[in-house]
Amino acid sequence: MVDVALSAAPIALTIILLVTRLPAWSPPVAGIAAATAVSLIVLDGSIGDLVAAAGGSWDTLLKVAAIIGAGALLARVMHHTGAQDSIAAWLSRGGASVAAALLMTHGVVPFIESVTGFGVTILIGLPLMLACGFSPMPAATMVLLGLTVSPWGSMAPGTLLASDIAGSSLRDMGLASAVLSLPVFVVSGIFIAVIAGRDSSTDTHAGGVRISHYLRWVAAGTGSAVLLWVSISAANWALGTPVAGAAGSAVAATFWLLVVRGGRFLPAPGTSLLPYAVLMLGTITGQWAASHIGISPVAAVLESPALWALAGAAAGILLFAPDAGTRITLSTEAGSMLLQVGIPTTLYVVFGTVMGAGGLAGALAGALTSLGIAYLGLSPFVAALSGYITASGTGANAMFGTTQIAAAHALDVSPFWMMASQNVVAGWAVAASPARIELAYRMISRDQRRAGGDGPVPTRFGLLKVIVPAVLLTTVLCGALSLVFLT
Repeated sequence: MVDVALSAAPIALTIILLVTRLPAWSPPVAGIAAATAVSLIVLDGSIGDLVAAAGGSWDTLLKVAAIIGAGALLARVMHHTGAQDSIAAWLSRGGASVAAALLMTHGVVPFIESVTGFGVTILIGLPLMLACGFSPMPAATMVLLGLTVSPWGSMAPGTLLASDIAGSSLRDMGLASAVLSLPVFVVSGIFIAVIAGRDSSTDTHAGGVRISHYLRWVAAGTGSAVLLWVSISAANWALGTPVAGAAGSAVAATFWLLVVRGGRFLPAPGTSLLPYAVLMLGTITGQWAASHIGISPVAAVLESPALWALAGAAAGILLFAPDAGTRITLSTEAGSMLLQVGIPTTLYVVFGTVMGAGGLAGALAGALTSLGIAYLGLSPFVAALSGYITASGTGANAMFGTTQIAAAHALDVSPFWMMASQNVVAGWAVAASPARIELAYRMISRDQRRAGGDGPVPTRFGLLKVIVPAVLLTTVLCGALSLVFLT
């Protein structure tokens, strides 16, 4: 038990430091140091293995940093040229509302996540939410709650890994993940609708919100969740897993856009959409082309959202021709965001790598599997822990996927469904990961300071106190479902 407690200590330390005023890089650095110490001193780990594992993650680190830097540049181009406001006015005709929030978080946000991932969703989705008229803290919270489609994020590499580990087809794993995502979508939808309703309702500010308001908000959030669930499930079956997230969320976005705009798409923002179109279509085309190219370096560049985010930013600069001073501001702000968010994010990737290679993740999972059949109720918490640590569905499945499969065999339950549960819950827990919280916090705190906003002061804890309960509630539901259906 001492080994298990010490293996959990780096995670606890990271969580504690995350809600302090220390620099953003401090929590992951402390976590890496603590995990390294526990591995070498307690678990008889090898410094050579840790160095090799960290070195092996360099490709991922560079990829994540490039995506964040390029995504930040695109976001600032759209902001300073006014294109962001034009799109937001089209998406949220009439201003902030529950319908506008569900359009963004069950349509636009999951679509962007399905195509790009790695935090670009927040860099693009949060400015749009703010431009729709939502207050900074509610906007950031809702965008994080909209990160529900991680199994299909970046064209589903995490689900592909899950299918390989489980020995199933990608399509079957995608369908199973879609089935198990219903609780995630419903909890997300209800939280988002209530937050949006309270933020946009005049009755909230007058202190007169009635039970009937909450019932309407809950019904809207639940209905939107079911629509997203059906759409993604159908897309998995008809179109295949890699594009299912994008196709399903596009259906939800279309529905809510018609609701918000009274059944009319036009007039549309026209050229303001072009930079985002370059990003989306370029990423989809690039990933398709990369799958047919045998030259790895070329394929890696073509499939990266970083290339297409830069192309989108260039398109925006050419279209809207900002002056020299604005162009300098764009590069300065994007560079600042890369330093403030890119470095901490990459450090969290290293933290997850050390937890896995150092034996700490295995020690934690091993202690839980010794509980026997009770582990079925706790296995989603292991999945959530891996998503929290790695901020990546793919990384989470790499960390604990084989452990979940081994536990399923030992308990004589379906390894396939155990892995599907791991895939869904780990992906959802990414929304609460320090890397995503830090990214959202940095964006709203900077924008609120510049705008002189009088809303609640942004804090990391303010985001965590909403996101973590949502993730935990879903994890408990998934644990109950595991106990009922896997035994």
